[in-house]
Amino acid sequence: MINVMIVDDQEIITQGLKMILSQFENINVTSVTNTVEGALDKCSYEVIDVVLMDIKMPGINGIQGIKLIKDKYPNIEIIIFTTFKDDEFIQKGLSYGASGYLLKDATPEEIKSSIEEIHNGGAVIESSIAKKLIKSMSRHKVSSSEVKALTPRELEISILVGQGLNNKEISKILFLSEGTIKNHLSNIFSKLDIRDRTQLAIFVHENNLL
Repeated sequence: MINVMIVDDQEIITQGLKMILSQFENINVTSVTNTVEGALDKCSYEVIDVVLMDIKMPGINGIQGIKLIKDKYPNIEIIIFTTFKDDEFIQKGLSYGASGYLLKDATPEEIKSSIEEIHNGGAVIESSIAKKLIKSMSRHKVSSSEVKALTPRELEISILVGQGLNNKEISKILFLSEGTIKNHLSNIFSKLDIRDRTQLAIFVHENNLL
């Protein structure tokens, strides 16, 4: 079961989305809230796997909300949920740790599959946005010491992330548990001084590790 929280200041959106998601047996909408402050409060006592986060809200906006939630609860995955494909906002949200974005006109099946993909350790990012994100989040070229800091297994997992595979897919290829994959990723993030798999994928591509 995937526990989902919806954060949007429009009640028609939150209630409609809750109704849509309730038809899927593997998704449980734990709560809805219309502010980032409310989301932070619920994150402190609810078990939440994925947050659908609107961008423009009263008080703290959704982009800052992403940073606040990821800084305090790094294991919670966040999907930017927006009306317009505003590249600047989306890039900022992804740089703060969001795992992807959805437009509000997405079909129920698209929303479901995106939640599942992100919950399984993947990302949902359109190629045009990904290219701009790579430019805006440019890192230094890899040094020999950084490559040597990764074990052969960590390098292998990094490359698979760069190929777009999620944790579930990587675990099947390497015959390892998803928990083991997550542990390896935590070590990789620490060694390379990055915060999430999106930055890892960018790092892999920029430094031609594929």
